Amino acid sequence: MDSERARMPLDYRCDYFTDKNCKLILKVAALIAFFFLFALGPKEYPDTAEYINGGLVLPTLYPIVIDVFRIVFKGYYGYGMMAFQLVFGGWAVYFISRFIARLYSLPPCALLILVALIASPYFGITIQTGNALLTEGLAYPLFLFATVYLLDGVTSLSFRSIIVFILLSALLVLTRKQFAFMFPIGLIAIIYYAFKTDARKGAAYLSLLLVVSWGAENFIERANNYFRSGQFASFSYAGGLLLGNAIYISKQSDINAIQDKQQALFFQEIYNESSRKRLTLESLEDVEKDLDVNFYGQYFINYHNLINVGKVALNKVYSSEMRTEVERAIVTDSESKKLAMTLIRENPKSYAKLYFLNVTYGLGGHGIGDGYGVRGSYFAILQLVMVLLVLAHSIRIRRVDPLASSVLLIFLLHLASVAETAILLPVGDRYSFYTSTLMMAIIFAFVAKGVEAKMPDPGSPSKD
Repeated sequence: MDSERARMPLDYRCDYFTDKNCKLILKVAALIAFFFLFALGPKEYPDTAEYINGGLVLPTLYPIVIDVFRIVFKGYYGYGMMAFQLVFGGWAVYFISRFIARLYSLPPCALLILVALIASPYFGITIQTGNALLTEGLAYPLFLFATVYLLDGVTSLSFRSIIVFILLSALLVLTRKQFAFMFPIGLIAIIYYAFKTDARKGAAYLSLLLVVSWGAENFIERANNYFRSGQFASFSYAGGLLLGNAIYISKQSDINAIQDKQQALFFQEIYNESSRKRLTLESLEDVEKDLDVNFYGQYFINYHNLINVGKVALNKVYSSEMRTEVERAIVTDSESKKLAMTLIRENPKSYAKLYFLNVTYGLGGHGIGDGYGVRGSYFAILQLVMVLLVLAHSIRIRRVDPLASSVLLIFLLHLASVAETAILLPVGDRYSFYTSTLMMAIIFAFVAKGVEAKMPDPGSPSKD
């Protein structure tokens, strides 16, 4: 009897996790997770007050949502927001996990792992996405829904799904401006759709929708600013962010390239203070400058201090031109951007190196330690290997199948997000977790599909 049991094939396919059992497990886990996170209460962070007060340089949608919940829930609006974010997020996590599991024809037990991976930001140490009164609570589920419709639009060539993706992309940009990269991704999806279906009329309609959505997003942002400030304008803090990068690589001699006297004074104030605090690359010791890990590591550590130095200098030099909130927003962005571009032109190699390191370290992403050490590098390499394998497979079979498309699309989203963010600031977990979490999930799905294909059928007879 024992010998016969030993000769029986092992049930590698985890068939004891039936679809019914997995759904029950998911429901129980979702309830436990909801009440556990809800008990932790809403979390406020340094940016929360700005969203509550609706600052001019902030994205449009989240302050409006907060206003709605404040009207409905009064002083308990934080708990109302948190409950909404957790339920909306849970729905999005399950929606995309189920889509990926069906796309890859994975067993029910793999769906459980996908849900756990994609839900991991809700249990983050730095920011708990569902609990935080920040744009992440709304942006992450919107991004998950948008990604499902992007994947479906490309893998099944669905006209309707691409429409929904474009509309959700506009909502995402209204929620967080970092998602501006979704519009170029939408254009790529339209071109692919036109190439594969030869539906030129349909592609033309989609292109028109993309342009209209971009215009509508811009109009809504300006209209919201007009309602709040009386200025029909788009305000941005991109110049202030870019200046942090530019200051880090700046040199004292860069002042010779600045023609405007006020700009020269602005730079001198920044440079003197940042050098005194040893925040710039030039003020580091030689041993720190020579090593890439220190070149980038010191930048990552010093960045927010550099931003604060820039703010103090701006207030000192341009105080007479920033009497109102609107003037402050306009002057901060324009003068910071002007100085930043001058400094980058004077130090192109240093900026290029900083940008390259920022992108490569940023690809390490969320969930792999801090994303910037050795483990983060391993994750970045794993992504590149996966993409190369998929491309080699597609070349061999002379077509891009749905599984290959999903891997390439998720990697393209991740790369585009990181590449865009790296222009302005360090690619921390707060900016990369959206796409890096999906990158982990799609790698798991791809590997699980391959492993399952190699597993013996538990019902097949033993060869021994």
